[in-house]
Amino acid sequence: MPKPSRREGSGLATARADALARLVASILARDTMAEQQAMAELDVEFRAGTSPCGGIDLRNRVSPLLSKRFGQVHSAMALPKGGAGDVEVDLSSGSTERIEIKAQLDKLRVSQLTEADWVRNECDGLRWLMQNDAAFRRRLGALNQAALTCDPSDLQGWHFSDLWLSDVVGLTSSSLRLKYGLHQPSGLSAALEGKHLLHLCRQRDSLRRLIDIRSLRAASTGRARIDYELKSNKASECAVQVFVNGEGPVFTYHVYRYDYVSGQGFCGRHKLHGTIL
Repeated sequence: MPKPSRREGSGLATARADALARLVASILARDTMAEQQAMAELDVEFRAGTSPCGGIDLRNRVSPLLSKRFGQVHSAMALPKGGAGDVEVDLSSGSTERIEIKAQLDKLRVSQLTEADWVRNECDGLRWLMQNDAAFRRRLGALNQAALTCDPSDLQGWHFSDLWLSDVVGLTSSSLRLKYGLHQPSGLSAALEGKHLLHLCRQRDSLRRLIDIRSLRAASTGRARIDYELKSNKASECAVQVFVNGEGPVFTYHVYRYDYVSGQGFCGRHKLHGTIL
């Protein structure tokens, strides 16, 4: 499996991702000045050779998808890193929805979504395994075990299948679940309904609700069989593959050796498999 980048957070891909999130937000908010600024930043990346597309090209690719999906928008903003998505959209109806952007502009196929990190580092699915699966604990070093230890009450009433879906939505901790109003597993369907994936690649561009992805919809009903398998490889202490009704893996958690990326501490790179799209 690919190793996590040792330049994460300092690379030019981060600047491109931030600019693209601001572009999406400005288009939805009909903020022409912010839109022009975001396109200018994307043009800088294009001229530097760090992006295969400039601002106008990206605007022309995402605008039709956004206008088709979203109706009357009250406001939209790019979210800071570590939140529950890349863009938050407040609709005139009073509801709030979020967009996860995966811009794999140099990738040929939709299935290569697997190569992008979906979420990173500590997640509640892993915390549940730390509390409840002795075989998982044995695979981790002491520092990673400590990083995944939490108050048992944070996970009370939640099973692995629930917390894995919450991680997919981007609500990877009890504090984020509380912040976004996900108080019990019965709210997972609504959480998937309100989260969109904007995926850009050379094969095709798409914008879809997470609830419209078949495996995730099935998992959200509470009637699907959610299984996981523990795997090992040279690069990570443990990989956890998730299956829905025997199909998959649809998602994989990767837990690396503590401080694998210099200064990172706990290092997790977790993947939504592109084959489910």
